[in-house]
Amino acid sequence: MIAVSRILETGRPATLPVARRDGEVVTFAELQRDVAALLAQLQGRPAGRWLVFCEDSYAFAVAMLGVLHAGSTLVLPPNGQPGTLAELSADTQGLVTDRPRPNDATALSALGHQPVAQPQWSRLESGGPHVELLTSGTTGERKVVPKDLAQLDAELAVLERTFGSLLAGATVAASVSHQHIYGMLFRVLWPLAAGRPFVAETPVHPEELLAEMEDVPRWALISSPVHLRRMKDLLDPDGWSGRCALVTSSGAPLDQSTAHAWAAGLGAAPVEVLGSTETGGVAWRRQAPGDDTSPWTPLAGVELGVDPDEGLLRVRSPFAGAASEPDGLCMGDRARMLQDGRFVLLGRADRIVKVGGKRLSLVEMEQHLAEHPAVREAGVVQLDDQRQGRTAAALVLTDTGRRDVESLGRRGFHERLRDHLLDAFDPVTIPRAWVHLDALPSDPNGKVTQPGLRALFIGPDQGDDDLVSPDQAPSRIPVHGEAWWPRILARLRADDACEWTLTVPKQMPVLAGHFPNEPIVPGIAQIGWVMEAAAELLQYRPAPQRLEAVKFRSVIRPGTTLTLRVERLSRADRLGYRLFAGETIYASGRIVLAPVKVDACSGPAS
Repeated sequence: MIAVSRILETGRPATLPVARRDGEVVTFAELQRDVAALLAQLQGRPAGRWLVFCEDSYAFAVAMLGVLHAGSTLVLPPNGQPGTLAELSADTQGLVTDRPRPNDATALSALGHQPVAQPQWSRLESGGPHVELLTSGTTGERKVVPKDLAQLDAELAVLERTFGSLLAGATVAASVSHQHIYGMLFRVLWPLAAGRPFVAETPVHPEELLAEMEDVPRWALISSPVHLRRMKDLLDPDGWSGRCALVTSSGAPLDQSTAHAWAAGLGAAPVEVLGSTETGGVAWRRQAPGDDTSPWTPLAGVELGVDPDEGLLRVRSPFAGAASEPDGLCMGDRARMLQDGRFVLLGRADRIVKVGGKRLSLVEMEQHLAEHPAVREAGVVQLDDQRQGRTAAALVLTDTGRRDVESLGRRGFHERLRDHLLDAFDPVTIPRAWVHLDALPSDPNGKVTQPGLRALFIGPDQGDDDLVSPDQAPSRIPVHGEAWWPRILARLRADDACEWTLTVPKQMPVLAGHFPNEPIVPGIAQIGWVMEAAAELLQYRPAPQRLEAVKFRSVIRPGTTLTLRVERLSRADRLGYRLFAGETIYASGRIVLAPVKVDACSGPAS
């Protein structure tokens, strides 16, 4: 185990595997070469704060080490949306990325620079801050959390002492982003420090991730509750027996059925890790069979207590910036300490609300809904004061649930769910608005976000059973008539890309005939959305010459919430596009634009 500050300084074997990219092994010598090439570029620019956003974890490792050895601080945005990067770029030197950004003179590519003579690697100073993480704002405004290398190294050392013996000979794969502290530590820095290879890509579909593991003799998986829930039905106990070293989960407590499905399939439940950007890792557990209240064990060096006023977990830790403060940091989790130093979680304090004067735990209502055979996942949110504090629910249905909707109708189906909830909750707290989705809105780590849930219910007041209808939608896409309109929940635009967050309403006439009892959005409608977004990006209506590499990877059904991203590519006559939600890509491709005729007075014309 080597400190982050010494990873490049040490004399590791040149052939030591560091990563797997596109099925090929990347060695330690190649890592040193790529960092040296990036460092040469950075040293030609002022030191300071650099934004780092990469989709490839190996590119991220190169960018991180290059920025640190250039004497600069990494600023890690929670996502790569153009609006986020534009907002954060004002007081930084520029962006290091693996995305094409031909029109951004301040951007540097993480990879692909000409090889240079390698420097004499020196040990990095452990003081800081060296990394600034931005919380994703899942329950409120984002905030900056600084970390120095001493804090990161202290946490990595504890992880290795606690779990390292399980990981001998393992390659680390992940379904979560390295842009957040959990992914940064577990899928990149821990493998680098311990000399274990990691998989650079984050596959879009669970099937792709699990197929990647079939080529690895022994593997570990860094994941989240949402991703593990989606993968549990794909487990292959016979094929993976003895090959799965460890599965970890973080972001929220893992539901009992998912934990036990993985335990039954692989012989041990996932290791759940409790923590936050501010505190770092706090505690861990493995759920015992038949018990979803299994206690949590603090990580070594972490001191815990419970705030006497609100019952919140209080943390003093060498991994946290406030470790020197006498009272430590107060988390948003309510807890009860046990005599042996472990504790039991009692739910999130920030998800306990008042509805009609009644106290309600949104988490408990979600869990109760998910116990119904018609519901696979549920997200419950309290709406704003204009809705008198009422609640709304987003549902991912099982096959049984979809059949029930067909036979009972939406109103009858929701009445059945209300009856189910009335066994445990006051009538005033029962949701009055419902939507059905393919997946709950989540961040890159698979964490369901409160703003994402609330965004499903924005706009004029809606009825108890239906989505906002097209004629009520606050923003519509004017393409080929109203039959083609989804709802636009949010728009972001920068010089090189634009992103729209869309919801597909049940009432879209274009769904008619595609197909009976199983409506899906036809591909031509999706291309129409792309061209409207392209017009917004270019500020004129382009004429497509042809489409390239067009793939419709997953069907889009009514109720789906997704993101449409259209971006400029390195060739001026091409745009790329993706329709995606979380880790699922629905469609992608390239647009080759027809030559533009320019009128000297009026500008581009199509």
